[in-house]
Amino acid sequence: MTGDPIGYCPVAASLSKKRLLDADGFATADCWMAETMDHHYPLALERIVRGFTHVTLNPATILVSLNNGYVNAGWLVNKGSQLVTLGGTHGGLGDHDSDGILLSNFTPTTDTSTSRVAGLFDDFAGLRNYRASENGAEWVTAKEQALTRIARAPFDTNCQSLPGDAVVLRVWTPSFARMDLNARVEVTIKKAHASPAPASTGGMPSRLNSG
Repeated sequence: MTGDPIGYCPVAASLSKKRLLDADGFATADCWMAETMDHHYPLALERIVRGFTHVTLNPATILVSLNNGYVNAGWLVNKGSQLVTLGGTHGGLGDHDSDGILLSNFTPTTDTSTSRVAGLFDDFAGLRNYRASENGAEWVTAKEQALTRIARAPFDTNCQSLPGDAVVLRVWTPSFARMDLNARVEVTIKKAHASPAPASTGGMPSRLNSG
């Protein structure tokens, strides 16, 4: 409450000096991004909030790490990690664990955050809408669907109309395009037989972080 573990006091002072803070002491997200892009903890405030409210659906015991070289795990993983030097960690907030590469052969790129990348490419307008040509179904809730970061269908932005915490069956098929909106749809739900788990390939897991 009183310290500055991520060293953002000078950042706030710089925003104030540039008259980018409003009367209540707040700056826009873009101002914070521009001021902290080269900081040791880039876009830290925005990324911490996104980590807790949008990105991580099942938060771990520790979601943000301020320094590498530490591990929070069971006895076996903890002992195994002592055999090697830890160069990074999941959820690392430092620039070493946050920087990524964006490549394009048709338009100039600019430094930005992962939450803004789609905006550089017209929200990926050419992305194929698989629901327009395929049949499928999924269970959804309003709370889960509200976590969608890039809205690709009207449902992603209108999910607030779903009832409370109820679980809703979402169905899509090209046949619906030729039906009346008030047409009755009958759905039969059957218990599926569990498929055997695939054999492990022994590969290394993908590396994710809060960026």
